[in-house]
Amino acid sequence: MTDVLGAEADSGPELFAWGADLVAYLGLDRYREEVVEQALDSLARLEHHVAEWTRTARGAVPDAIRAALRLEATEQDAAAAFAQLLTGGVEPTRSALVTGAVSLTSPGHPEAFRRAPEGYVSEVLRVSSPFHFAPRTAGSDLVLRETRIPAGARVSVVLCAANHDPARFASPEHMDPGRPFRDHLAFGHGRHFCAGAGFAEEMLSAGLEALVEAGLGTESTRVTPRYVRTAGMTRAATLTVSHGLC
Repeated sequence: MTDVLGAEADSGPELFAWGADLVAYLGLDRYREEVVEQALDSLARLEHHVAEWTRTARGAVPDAIRAALRLEATEQDAAAAFAQLLTGGVEPTRSALVTGAVSLTSPGHPEAFRRAPEGYVSEVLRVSSPFHFAPRTAGSDLVLRETRIPAGARVSVVLCAANHDPARFASPEHMDPGRPFRDHLAFGHGRHFCAGAGFAEEMLSAGLEALVEAGLGTESTRVTPRYVRTAGMTRAATLTVSHGLC
């Protein structure tokens, strides 16, 4: 992620800590003052960092943000874009990777990954759905299944529910590597489709390949995940991997 952002490698731990604070706020299902205050403090530090980063960083991402600043974007816009790339590239990808690691312990799954890694990663993303919903504003009056939604109303598109809809997916809780590629809404849809979708898929594929090569999925390997789930997202807290029968 530091390479993608054009950031110094040694800034990674600090950047990721700020990103984790912002994600903790985004994942709240009720107000917690200490989480909000920590997120505001990290956001202020991140904005200060981005102000310097836009002047000195090199790469496609900083070049694009500098171009936006020369047009109509503000420094707050630059910080928001940086934060979105940072949080979107780390936390949800890590959570999906943990789900993928667990799935590799199912019989035949390492072989299924080797045969069709893109399809396997796509199904991992459908099952995991790290971000649970996407907030949207109705652009016009519409009626959705007898419910009237007026123009300007804020709505939440519940991505995880859509990705586990039994009317759309047979046995939706079951991970089936044979499902069609990207037949899910984990990256959103339309104009707001995740700009980093391809990169996230590449990171997941590389991570799962490394785990398979390390022997995950053999009979003597056990994995124990621990998730933190809120109304907003699923975060992987820990993943314990043990080898041997004991």
